[in-house]
Amino acid sequence: MKWQAVLFDLDDTLYSRAETFRKVAQRFVDVHVGPDTAEPVTAIVEKLVRWDELEPRNATSQEARQSLMDRIKREYPSITSSIDQLIAWYREEMIENLAPDPALEPVLRRLDEAQVPWGVITNGDRFQLRKISSLGLDGRPEQVILSDVEGWRKPDIRLFNLALERMGIEDPKRVLMIGDNPVADIQGAIEAGMETAWMRLERSWNQTGYQPGIQLNNLSDLLDHLD
Repeated sequence: MKWQAVLFDLDDTLYSRAETFRKVAQRFVDVHVGPDTAEPVTAIVEKLVRWDELEPRNATSQEARQSLMDRIKREYPSITSSIDQLIAWYREEMIENLAPDPALEPVLRRLDEAQVPWGVITNGDRFQLRKISSLGLDGRPEQVILSDVEGWRKPDIRLFNLALERMGIEDPKRVLMIGDNPVADIQGAIEAGMETAWMRLERSWNQTGYQPGIQLNNLSDLLDHLD
């Protein structure tokens, strides 16, 4: 295999955050909004999904959750739980509803067979470790790099360089970074000298000045590039 190591983003790369959030949004309406509104449940779910998508991706995890729950509380004042309580509930529900991408285990098996170490580099706090555990990956990544722990956020190349240092990799060109965010994952990795694979998620590439080396329709497509 030409790669000396592989790095993965977490959300919408190793699992579908979008699918997970939609499940949690449905549960949120059932538990917290209830019958106190005449608004159709499906309409509320779609509203929550849209609001979540509008949250700036350069915000910290805590900032994004705080902003979303504050907006929900304003829209539905009948919700009696505090924002802190809603955030705690949301975090637990996200863990309960996580499911790994079906192609994840075949991909990791291929890497293990080739003795290629892999790691996770993600924007977020230590809550991301619970996601990794929920995906059944405890103890398997060579390194897990968390932005909120290290003090830098992707696309800051210091985070990518830290991953290289901790994994003992000298040549970044021998490392493949896989992620869904064109800026945080792809631009950051390119600036750090790594090769890149972009998870398209039915989108078109709209960035100028740089391109991912590989475009993947889904994680299973990665198997074709792990020779």
